[in-house]
Amino acid sequence: MLIAFVKAQLALQYPMTAPAMKALPRARLEIRQHWRAILREVAEKHGCAIDQITGPRRSKGVSRARQEAMYRMRMETPLSYPAIGARLGDRDHTTVIHGVKAHAKRANAPLPL
Repeated sequence: MLIAFVKAQLALQYPMTAPAMKALPRARLEIRQHWRAILREVAEKHGCAIDQITGPRRSKGVSRARQEAMYRMRMETPLSYPAIGARLGDRDHTTVIHGVKAHAKRANAPLPL
């Protein structure tokens, strides 16, 4: 109840313009397509199928591909850790955090904020 009240007050205080409201579905569509593109690119690079990356396999090659996908999704999209985990086979957010850190360490890449 309180959350709905706060949202209503914020909407009154910061109204969205018509172009911004029209851009929301498009932005969601771009995010949806972008994370799928990341999965395709990572699968192609590592020579495995998308089903393997999102599946339960824990072999070294598939795990590293999955961790790279986690890292790239976190860095290149506004998706949260739980949202990334949901897209990668309903994994827990702590698994995604570990995957992001492991890939960053392996690639000497910066960690996301």
